[in-house]
Amino acid sequence: MEHGRSHDRGANRRFWRRGVFQEREKARQGAWIMTSGLQVGIGKYVGQAVRDHATANTRSTAKVVAMGIAPWGIVYEKERLVNPKGSFPAKYTVSSDKDEEYTLDDNYSAFLLVDDGTNNRMGGEIQFQARLEQHILTQRTGIGGSGGLADILAEVMMGSFTAETLKKEVEVQIQKHFPSEDIQRLVELRIASGEARNRQWEQAEGLTLLFPLQSSDLEDPMTAALVNDKTEFVKLFIDNGFNMVEYLSYRRLEELYSMVASKSLLNSFLQKKKEERRSLQGGKESMLLPVNPNLSGAQQSYTLLEVLKVLKDLMGDFCEPMYGQLFKQADSHRNKPGGESVSSGLVACKILREMARYQPEAEGAQLMKEMAAKFAQLSLDVFNQCYRHNEKRAFRLLVRQCPLWGSATCLQLANEADARNFLAHDGVQALLNQIWWGQMDRNTETWKLCIAFFCPLFIYSNLIKFSDSEADVSVSPGNMRPFWMIRWKQFWGAPVTSFFGNVIMYFAFLFLFAYVLILDLPLKNPSIAELILYFWVLTLAFEEIRQTFFVSVNIPLKKKVKLYYQDMWNKCDILAILMFIAGVIGRMFSSWYEMGRVILCLDFMVFCFRLVHIFAIHKQLGPKIIIVGKMVRVRLWAVRGVSGWVTGKGVSESVMVRGVGYTFNKVQEKSDIYWKFQRYNLVVEYHKRPALAPPFIILSHIHIFIKRNIRKVPTVKGRLFSKTTPQRV
Repeated sequence: MEHGRSHDRGANRRFWRRGVFQEREKARQGAWIMTSGLQVGIGKYVGQAVRDHATANTRSTAKVVAMGIAPWGIVYEKERLVNPKGSFPAKYTVSSDKDEEYTLDDNYSAFLLVDDGTNNRMGGEIQFQARLEQHILTQRTGIGGSGGLADILAEVMMGSFTAETLKKEVEVQIQKHFPSEDIQRLVELRIASGEARNRQWEQAEGLTLLFPLQSSDLEDPMTAALVNDKTEFVKLFIDNGFNMVEYLSYRRLEELYSMVASKSLLNSFLQKKKEERRSLQGGKESMLLPVNPNLSGAQQSYTLLEVLKVLKDLMGDFCEPMYGQLFKQADSHRNKPGGESVSSGLVACKILREMARYQPEAEGAQLMKEMAAKFAQLSLDVFNQCYRHNEKRAFRLLVRQCPLWGSATCLQLANEADARNFLAHDGVQALLNQIWWGQMDRNTETWKLCIAFFCPLFIYSNLIKFSDSEADVSVSPGNMRPFWMIRWKQFWGAPVTSFFGNVIMYFAFLFLFAYVLILDLPLKNPSIAELILYFWVLTLAFEEIRQTFFVSVNIPLKKKVKLYYQDMWNKCDILAILMFIAGVIGRMFSSWYEMGRVILCLDFMVFCFRLVHIFAIHKQLGPKIIIVGKMVRVRLWAVRGVSGWVTGKGVSESVMVRGVGYTFNKVQEKSDIYWKFQRYNLVVEYHKRPALAPPFIILSHIHIFIKRNIRKVPTVKGRLFSKTTPQRV
């Protein structure tokens, strides 16, 4: 092993000496080489090569200058460089101890030591070095034709390469200019001379030559690539085996977040959270963070606590309560195939869409939206490949709880991220159809469902086909249930049964409501039909209470109410119930009777409007309803806007007709995607609803109360949409 390491060091040294010598032979203007300037890693080999070149070529007019740029806090015995009276040149004793590897290399001509307030860590000089290189690039000097490594840099920068072709092109240029050299190491060489455009520098900043290395040797170049937003180089490192999980430690994450641009949106978020944390007196939140002996609270700009709070604001419940738990789980899963590609892409889409809402500049917001759409498409592409390969495993992928994202499923993440194309995918819709019909045949006619709903005995006949045969379901090995009970649950537990039951009973409710308003609303005592109507609305109110407070049991009360009111149709239900109560109170008094009746008539219209939500599930009517809704909103906007500046009825109507026509064509193109996106929420809603519809739903409420509070039987509703499965599905 020692012999191998010595051979590698010797090979590296010969390579750099050969490169610098060839630079001397062809260079006319000389060259600058910038590295860390320390006696460690690449900086050490560059210094030795420059020294050998200077020793062998004392008469050469073309100089090769080595410049060191390093953090002040990492330099060994840096106090020797401090002199209150001033001293030039500074006196510094170079150590030969192997353990003291962060000493300045005396083979360098000059040093720029960057004090970023940290100690014993690299990375603080990266932003300064990038700005320095960018400034040098603007100077009118040339590099092409000087030969050797400079020619390689010039040719690469003048070309147009992707992350996939860059490595191959560099290898070709290396063989061209150094045909006798056996390259075994990755060498990062920055030759800071040349006139190049920004586009060219983005392709080949610093001329990174890629050859097999350990991940630890790539940490500093990876940090530079991340800070300077060089995505092609990041991808190139990862494709060549760079281990991101080992790289992204607590300390590294804090360094990267502290290096974000001062004018960026992310920096404003982090700064706000930092100020909020400082305003807390006597808080114990800092105990949540890991202790880093190399960093002090005054030295680090941002901690992972600020990052966690920003993620919490952007992701909501999908952000893990402990940042450390997230990376512990990531570390345990890093060697398993598959990973969290689909869910991570959807989370990135969610974060970018949320950040776009806070972006003050329209161009920046549009860019974030485009990036969000790109991540959503990447997740869709991965899932599409999974679905084409194995349909059943793709279904499990959709409903599997993701431990890295608050145990959310891919379906939940796609819904929160507004990834409409993802939910409109044929594989997702196939899963929704499977859940919607349960174990019933998907080709079952509607009239058969209606007959079985009014006469449940028909479910034990051959009227409706189920996926399991009688022999399979006659006895269940786990709970020993009889056939009649299993068949009963198969029919009434399917979301399609709950949906058709609610549709039928809702029409019955509207007929009863209309009958009472027109024919049976006496001035004095309520009639029997009116009392039935009261009871019916009472059961509707009970169901809304159940949806608000008892569907989600592991979240605070305030959050339950907030989630309930996020749905527009829930607001419509509450409005209808409150109007009904106001109308009933008014009709009880003779002086307010007419007013109460008018309120009930208006309330009837609100209940009728609720049919729009019911019919949205229909494959033909659903997209048409979406088109009508979009057009109504556009027409209302046109009426408000056009009437303010257009005079003349004909001109106003012409403008509105054109706007509505354009909206119709625009929405019609995506109406099917919108319908499939909304269909997910509708399937989830009826999957979690009780089997019986109002007013018989009161029986289901009593049954649920006994089952949950007396018998302590856990609910099974929602398990089809969220399953705990192994990482490898």
